Amino acid sequence: MKTLVLCYSLEGNTKVLGEALAQGIDAEFERLIVKKEIKSKGFGKFIWGGRQVFMGKTPEIEEIKADIDEYDLIIVGTPVWAFTYAPAIRTLLSLGLINNKKVAFFCTHEGGPGKTIKNFVSSLDESNKFLSGIDLLNDKKDILQHRERIIEWAKGLISES
Repeated sequence: MKTLVLCYSLEGNTKVLGEALAQGIDAEFERLIVKKEIKSKGFGKFIWGGRQVFMGKTPEIEEIKADIDEYDLIIVGTPVWAFTYAPAIRTLLSLGLINNKKVAFFCTHEGGPGKTIKNFVSSLDESNKFLSGIDLLNDKKDILQHRERIIEWAKGLISES
């Protein structure tokens, strides 16, 4: 099953796990890049990031290099912002690129996933088959454990499909 791990990461935590996941299951990896990114330092990131979430913003992202049509399974990853997925994921979903695919989802967070997985599933195009979602606490001490956990999760998805 040809798989693409597609994720957004402001500070790099989600990217680290997305890259490890892609390597662990022999998948392609691509990071979504927001053209005008908010600053990742200081408390302001919470204010500006939360504002984007609550205002329903869809920030402009750089062109996705991967041809999504070539993949059977798309695994989308995001940090949790204001109890849901980051606005860059809203942009991704609004582009209508993910259709007739098997889709899985992971999120990283510092205090709980909120309704992130549920919100992602409800935003997916109905032509897709959602397989599973997983959330991971951002804990730099346990990053290796998270790598193993997310790789095992994805291997299970692939073997069941």
